Amino acid sequence: MLWYIAFIAAINLGLGYAWGAYLRPCPRCAKARAMGLSLLAPSSVIETEPQIEPVLAAAAAAPPRHPDATAAPADEAAEAAVATLDPATGLITREHAEKMLAELTAVAAGQSPLTVALVEIAPIDWIGRQPDQLIDNRLLCGISTIVRQSLSADHTLARFNDQQFLLLVPHEDVEQASRRTEELRQRVATTEFVADGRIYQTTVTCALAAVSDQQMGPRLFEFLQEALDEAKRYGGNRTFKHDGKSPTPVVPAELAVAAQQLAL
Repeated sequence: MLWYIAFIAAINLGLGYAWGAYLRPCPRCAKARAMGLSLLAPSSVIETEPQIEPVLAAAAAAPPRHPDATAAPADEAAEAAVATLDPATGLITREHAEKMLAELTAVAAGQSPLTVALVEIAPIDWIGRQPDQLIDNRLLCGISTIVRQSLSADHTLARFNDQQFLLLVPHEDVEQASRRTEELRQRVATTEFVADGRIYQTTVTCALAAVSDQQMGPRLFEFLQEALDEAKRYGGNRTFKHDGKSPTPVVPAELAVAAQQLAL
């Protein structure tokens, strides 16, 4: 009996020791664990805040960015391209054409022929009707279409003055270029331009000059204007050329140009 009681007592003692040492929650450990959690929580915030604050500070310090900032260079290039075009016809402007002429003259340097032509549109006969600037502009565009069809890919057409076009014809002498101008002149003369149910007809007068050491810069345009004035003095709808001495008429080429209508 005594040994039985001693055995039970030993078991109870062992269970009590195990409970106290391993199973029962320790107030100090629980407190330490609670303190550890409360210390870890601020620590995680402190670690993340330094990563966020510099980004926010940099963003606040940086100047505001325009939504299209990345497209600015492309926009500037597009604006520069538009600045070289005539708004009414979409052709390059006189200023840009003169720059191109200077570049072509420098490249050619007498080694390759270069001819320049001036084409002037005769005003519409508005007798009995009120002049319409809109029709004049549409006619201008229609004639520029015909002129472009008579040029090659390496030729240049520009809006020179109010009713004038400038043609840059590299690699062709005056004789070759005169055939082109005669073709476009005859095509304009045989075209009926239709706008708002009305038919309009007009003609163009052309002047040509070869670019050379004696005919370049302002002097070249003086020769072109002299040839143009002489052609108009003969009634217009003609082509004249200037050889550096005086204007002379170009014999009209016999071309099979069919009559046509062009809607404006």
